[in-house]
Amino acid sequence: MTNDSLIVVALRGKEIDAFLARPDPGRPIILLYGPDAGLVRERAEALLASAVDDPNDPFSHRRGWSMKR
Repeated sequence: MTNDSLIVVALRGKEIDAFLARPDPGRPIILLYGPDAGLVRERAEALLASAVDDPNDPFSHRRGWSMKR
């Protein structure tokens, strides 16, 4: 893979909701971040529900970790 094939995009506001409604399979790695932990969790659950057949299957996805101060 070359640097030319790596594309990083920051989505904001309505763009996030549109992406969650129809995730792009060309972006297999997603970082959700924000000051509102409840909203981040809500969006993570929506993304997970649209991306895997069974969100409770531990082999279908990888949950990240949180950096709390």
